[in-house]
Amino acid sequence: MSIQFLSEESVDFNDDTEDKSNNESSSNEIAVLCNGCYGGFSISEKAQELYKSYTGIDISSRPDCRTDPVLYRVYNELGSEFDGYHAKVYHKLIDKKYKDYIKIKEYDGAERIEIDYKKYKLDKITSLILSNHDNALYNEIVSILNS
Repeated sequence: MSIQFLSEESVDFNDDTEDKSNNESSSNEIAVLCNGCYGGFSISEKAQELYKSYTGIDISSRPDCRTDPVLYRVYNELGSEFDGYHAKVYHKLIDKKYKDYIKIKEYDGAERIEIDYKKYKLDKITSLILSNHDNALYNEIVSILNS
């Protein structure tokens, strides 16, 4: 699997045998769930029931569930029993600061993660300018542009 970045950078992970038993992520990362094979993202009835037992919410009513920490917990607990029909769900850990810039792209159901780094940087610069912290503004903008 690879992550495609909108800035045309890419990172190749080459790890189709992702370990579903590790439910630990660092405090500055979030897990993003994706489907790694043709057929589309789906989760088993067992996974849906376990999610509902934890939250009281029907997961099918949550189109934004790919970064849900409770769903990630269910994914880790069930292992391959998490996968729905024609699905092989995997996860990637992404820095939390990019959560609002994650896009899941698919081709015939196989998915990949894209992160819009340019939009993230523009939003950070805009925030700094609007915050009007003149002393640190220049250094912060340079730091963002060089990251």
